[in-house]
Amino acid sequence: MDEKAIRYIEEKLQSNPHRFDHHIATVLQHQQQGTLLDIGFGGALFLRSMLQQGFDAYGIELDKQYLLYAKEVL
Repeated sequence: MDEKAIRYIEEKLQSNPHRFDHHIATVLQHQQQGTLLDIGFGGALFLRSMLQQGFDAYGIELDKQYLLYAKEVL
């Protein structure tokens, strides 16, 4: 995987692990389990959080570097 892409993902996309807390709380208000599709998941932070919450979470991402990163961290 491209080192520049890894650095961007980790410094920009993963730098704030609480970035999606509001989104996660909103989902959990309406649904505590189920299947979720994250379109354009980028650094996979939201996707990983929803997997940890017990969802069957899937993602679609067109960027090859993001896909490679997600395969490593998920």
